[in-house]
Amino acid sequence: MATIDLTQEDGDAPAPAPAVTDLTQDSDDEPPAKRAKAATPDLAQLRRGAPPAPAARSLQLRTHPNQLRDLWRGDVTREGQTLPVVAFYSHRGSSPHRCFSNFHQGAFDFTLPASCDGATPRTVRVGCGEQAIMLSKAALFRDAVRFDAIAAPGKRPEDYKALGRRVQGFDGGAWDGVVVDVAIAVVSQKFASDPVLKQVLLATGNAVLAEAAPQDAIWGIGHGASHANTQEL
Repeated sequence: MATIDLTQEDGDAPAPAPAVTDLTQDSDDEPPAKRAKAATPDLAQLRRGAPPAPAARSLQLRTHPNQLRDLWRGDVTREGQTLPVVAFYSHRGSSPHRCFSNFHQGAFDFTLPASCDGATPRTVRVGCGEQAIMLSKAALFRDAVRFDAIAAPGKRPEDYKALGRRVQGFDGGAWDGVVVDVAIAVVSQKFASDPVLKQVLLATGNAVLAEAAPQDAIWGIGHGASHANTQEL
């Protein structure tokens, strides 16, 4: 059973980031596996077998989800080059890139990021990235009941997502303040833990990984993989 630390100093809660008027987001949306190298493990470190850095180049400062699109566009055109885009979406099918979805099932030991360390145990064996994200949410808002339910193995990814939407005390501003850190932690630990997944990621080279989600223009690109603008994000 989880133990939730209910004490919280004034400085513990992340301040909501300034609003961005030209982009909208359902505050309870969860990030699919990240689509930019800014939110994936450092490739050189992965090749050496070293632990991934806590945050990659573009996201070393606290980043709000609404700021991600500009960061990704900068990655695509950095240094005067136009980088290729690898689009992915579903965890089903035969594409090797299906593992980029947080619904892709594969067990790994997940350690909660420091921004969501309100629960023990800090490290939990999870079956998919979605489970790790929802654990982080329950820990952040100190919901021990939901934390224990999410930590239990054997559920489908969509079941973990549904449990995460029931976390008590949820605050969209607080979640937005840490969700990029959570995304980095989940993706870094997932790909560093599995040699097969690591090689799939490394094989993308310098490409930008784009979640081709027609209904999501924050964590995804807002249209499908076959859309004419996919290579432009």
